[in-house]
Amino acid sequence: MLRSILLSTFYFLLFTFTSSLFGQWITNSELNTQLVFDSTNPVNISSFEDGNGGAFLFWQDTKSPASANVFFLHFDNYGNVSFRADGKSVSRTSGEKKNPIAAGNNSHTAVVVWNDYSSASRGALYGQLVKSNGILLWNESGLKISGGQNTLVNCGAALDQKNTSYFTFIEKSDAAPTEYFLKLQVLSEAGSARFPNDGMLLSKSYSAKNNASVFPDEKGGCFVLWGENENKIYQIHAQYIDDRGKLLWKDAVDVSGNSKSISGYHALLAKPGLLYVYWQNIGKQKTIFHQLVTSSGKTLLGEQHTLVAKQTGNQINPQAALAPDLTLMLSWVNDFNGRKNIYLQKFKLNGKAVWNSEGISIAKTRGDQFGQVIIPGEKGGAILAWLGQTGQSQKPAVYAQK
Repeated sequence: MLRSILLSTFYFLLFTFTSSLFGQWITNSELNTQLVFDSTNPVNISSFEDGNGGAFLFWQDTKSPASANVFFLHFDNYGNVSFRADGKSVSRTSGEKKNPIAAGNNSHTAVVVWNDYSSASRGALYGQLVKSNGILLWNESGLKISGGQNTLVNCGAALDQKNTSYFTFIEKSDAAPTEYFLKLQVLSEAGSARFPNDGMLLSKSYSAKNNASVFPDEKGGCFVLWGENENKIYQIHAQYIDDRGKLLWKDAVDVSGNSKSISGYHALLAKPGLLYVYWQNIGKQKTIFHQLVTSSGKTLLGEQHTLVAKQTGNQINPQAALAPDLTLMLSWVNDFNGRKNIYLQKFKLNGKAVWNSEGISIAKTRGDQFGQVIIPGEKGGAILAWLGQTGQSQKPAVYAQK
């Protein structure tokens, strides 16, 4: 368990702060283990644990011939790759492949979706299910999810424990006024689609939509979240689709309210039928809010949302994780008078704070703390890793606290 936690910390720091595909399994921080060979210009890099200390790695690269492609590989907990060390292409289609979005389920399977330019000038949405031994489960080309009749704005992907893949995507029309469409497609492990054609339409409007994401509830249904600009306010909306493919709510739930515009959002499944959403507002005074949404469409933390902490200064960069004791651990950076310090709060699944109202400071150190990631620990605890800088001229160092 501890090795898995430390590897999780490593994956975050590796792929957040460098574009080079290197890993580290030795104590000398100046020496690294190269994971991928013959890479040219790797971008859009992501990784997911396999449940046994190893991980999947996905990236976009431009090799000879000069055409963008999407690659993946798998490596074990010792850094040994499971198949070819230069990565394997997720598809043999002839066109360029860009903007991969991948997801894992903590097993030896992962899913990836990308924009494919083989048959549509604006790009069609393709997906592929892969195994840790390099096998492509949805034939050598992958499966088309959306045909490219409209312009793709954004997509999200998720994989449940039954290896069922969930894709949500936003398209916009070319005709004026521009209309936005939010859709969902679900594919079985064998590649059978739950919905026909280009998926199930969840919402359409003339308000700009973006940042769509999907969260399987492990009961065959899923939550879908997206951002929408309404009356110059950016808001979070949610919808729930059950295992029969039916929308359970007549209208989408307004998660964030309409009083403050926000800067994106994050979410995680707290338990089947319960989604935890948290976000930061934009403006002169930055604060963090959160909400719990049930599969019946109820919001547990008031009609709109709840303020996380009432500290002096700006609260930024919220990061959350579900602890093994089924509590929610939320961390953030408090920026006050030029000093940045990381705080942590623990919440029950009804939204009640376990510790004092302002949370707890994770470390008493000089200088700034920032760029934190939170990882569930054992017995309801957590491990935090962050960057610390004691002076403007010094490079940040990596710290951790349990």
